[in-house]
Order: sequence, then structure tokens, then C-alpha cells
Amino acid sequence: IMVTARRVDESLQDVPLTVNVVTDKKLKDLNLFNGSDLAAVVPGLNFAPTTPGNTPTLGLRGAARGAAGGRLDPTVQTYMNEAPVTNVMVYQALYDIGQVEVLRGPQSTLFGKNASAGIISLVTAEPKSEFGGTLEASYGNRSAIILKGDITGPITETLAYSIAGNYNKRDGYGRDL
Repeated sequence: IMVTARRVDESLQDVPLTVNVVTDKKLKDLNLFNGSDLAAVVPGLNFAPTTPGNTPTLGLRGAARGAAGGRLDPTVQTYMNEAPVTNVMVYQALYDIGQVEVLRGPQSTLFGKNASAGIISLVTAEPKSEFGGTLEASYGNRSAIILKGDITGPITETLAYSIAGNYNKRDGYGRDL
């Protein structure tokens, strides 16, 4: 398994950090739909509900990210393709994600932001060098409709594209994720 825990591609076995990796295959095999489902496969990761209308609190190694003294406590940071993003990105659908890397412990030297508990890094799937795509549709209880799709292909010999989308609707409410 290749990871970018130290900002370079390297084998997970060569990384001197505690890293949990959830690959795209595992995401699909275990039917993990969003970030809060990761708590079932990553030890020490939890998503605690908060007041209605607010984003749930993200915790790692017993330390939670949340409001502290009128500011946001940065104990757990979230990244997508090595760029810092808000916690909300972790609660989105995990569609077209290549892998999720959870790094435990202080990570400020490599990622530039204080993260005393650790980092959750989402890595999107790589575009393919040949044209292709998928489309999935399902219907379930409570009038659930779930549509997922992606298109990928080359633009030039060294440049490719990938576009993905996900739509989820149930009984009177809809979410575009």
C-alpha cells in the first residue's frame, strides 16, 4: 500500500508513523458511504453527534475537534489531496475516493497546521489513461434513490480528467453530496 503520510509516495511499511489506511476496495467491500462510517474500521476515530444543525464533532485518540474559547480547536485536521479542508468534507459521501489515510499524533511539521491528535487525509481516485466510467442506481426503503457516476479519460499523453458525482434522496429531503 502506497501512502503520502510524509508528503512523498512511499510504502506503508517504510513510514515511521502510525497510519491507518482504508483503500477504495475496502470502502466498496464494506459499503462505507460517508466519513462517519470510517469509525467502524479505524480504531480511535469517533464521530460524536452535536446539537441539531451542527456538524458532528470529529475525534481521534480521545481528543475532539470543536469550539474552545470562541475559536476552533485544531486537534484533528482534515486534508483532501494534501490541501487543508474543513471538517465538513469528512462527512460528505466517500465516492471516487482512492484511499483515506488516518495519521495519529502531532503532525504540524509535515502539514503546516497544528494537529496534536492527528490528521485525516482523503485522497481522490486517480484519473485513468483510457476512457471509461460507471453509473450506479439504487432504490430502497423510505423512497431512497441513490445515483452515483463517474467519467474518466485522457486529455493528452500526460494529462487526464476525472469527474464524479453522487445524489442521495430519501422521503422528503434530498442531499447532493
